[in-house]
Amino acid sequence: MKIFTAAVAVIVMVGAGFVSSPAIAAEKTAEKTVGITVAGSATHSDIVAPPASPPQGEVAATHPLVTPSDIATSANSSTQGKSSASSTAAIGGLVTLASTSAPMGAGITVVAILFDDVTGAIKFTSETKTASDGSFSIQGLAPADYWLLFYDATKPGVPTVQWYGSSEFDPYGSAITVADGQSVDASWALTLSGEVLGAVSCEGCDAPPASADVIVYIAKFDPARNDWFNVASAQPDSAGRYDVQVLYPGSYYSYARFNGSSDFSNLGFSRDYTVNARSAVSADVIIPRLIAPVSGVQPAINSVVNALYFDFLTRFPSAHDVTFWNGQFAGGSDPGAVATGFVTSDEYRLIRINAAYETILGRGADPAGRLDWLHWMQQGRITTDDIETSFYASDEYFTKQGGTNTAFVNALYQTLLHRGGTSTDYAFWTKLVQQHGRAWVIAQFWDSTETISERVSLMYAHYLGRTPDPSGLATWVGLALQIGDSGLRAGLTGSDEYFIRSQYRFSEH
Repeated sequence: MKIFTAAVAVIVMVGAGFVSSPAIAAEKTAEKTVGITVAGSATHSDIVAPPASPPQGEVAATHPLVTPSDIATSANSSTQGKSSASSTAAIGGLVTLASTSAPMGAGITVVAILFDDVTGAIKFTSETKTASDGSFSIQGLAPADYWLLFYDATKPGVPTVQWYGSSEFDPYGSAITVADGQSVDASWALTLSGEVLGAVSCEGCDAPPASADVIVYIAKFDPARNDWFNVASAQPDSAGRYDVQVLYPGSYYSYARFNGSSDFSNLGFSRDYTVNARSAVSADVIIPRLIAPVSGVQPAINSVVNALYFDFLTRFPSAHDVTFWNGQFAGGSDPGAVATGFVTSDEYRLIRINAAYETILGRGADPAGRLDWLHWMQQGRITTDDIETSFYASDEYFTKQGGTNTAFVNALYQTLLHRGGTSTDYAFWTKLVQQHGRAWVIAQFWDSTETISERVSLMYAHYLGRTPDPSGLATWVGLALQIGDSGLRAGLTGSDEYFIRSQYRFSEH
């Protein structure tokens, strides 16, 4: 790599801790930004913050919301003396579709379950399937209180999972008591249900919170009361995943109670979502990191400033920093302009320079070279993104990869496309290296749709916590050549979606 000998730049630390460089007018070197609302996000002016507190009303969790797969893998799923030829009790009936009252037909699984009253473990199950007329009968039951689970996987979409006696605000249902010799009619009108699944994470954590420290609750909106009501709960697994399959169609949100580190709030929320029949919806829950209130600063502004510092500078702001950026918002700067201040700041540029040395050249930055690159960025001679393409085209990188054009091209495939090429691919690009030079070839790889799509996807994951929707991906890939990666970062972090998500990530309470 060429080592520049420009004078050492001086970083002036004022205001919010750093100074953004002046905008550069030259089209080819300016780090451009664009104001775009990410597809599907609410408007900034109509932002809906997480609830201040969870719903007060709550249905009793009378038994675990097990699924057929849980039953199949349960070590205690056996008769254990609760069913025998001498037992004459039975549960039977007809399964109909609630919306039409028509029989559901054959193939619906019906399971009678006996839970341990203390541990909630499955003690006994007996199952059958409905006949062609929708009827079912479970014979040979010993006297006990049974819970009846209906499972319909006979139609396209997510299977319907529903408990006997359940309702939209009580998916647990009610037990059926059977006496010796008794045959109980448990006919049921099945409402097609949906599923919510997601992950619980804590802001800035390397791993999900311990399962024992978290309980996830599902709240449903009740139009009659114009309020939310807790209808179900679940404990996430060791990977932080949760799954609730018994939800009646309607509007919901998920939230988690957290009993772990004091660095985090004891409540985390998902965005609200709609559950439709025979469909699944994803709803991740973030346990927010606690931030200190700052006098004169609205909580929403405090949250988004903390998010920007954490995402760009990997640190948290001081009260003075938050006050500074609050002043920018109060002075009329929109979130896109504020985000641009972070993207074009010297502190962020130095982070990017250090990362390029480490990830591309495999070594730490030499102090002189580090400041030379920064000086060139401050002058507008290169953009923040040019540091990476310059390093890939450098003699140092070429030598590190083997010192031949073929080895260089192979390294580009592995590093930028994360896949190998064919011998024909390598020969094609090797010839172009000879004809046009390494910098020209790097530009073709860097600006390809395949490479830009991956970079955009990584930015979505980092800033918005999700994969891009097809239309959003197409929009940003199309803009990438016009505004560069710095423009993409500023656009995403200046979006309404980012602003709203920051309220779920950082909280004053």
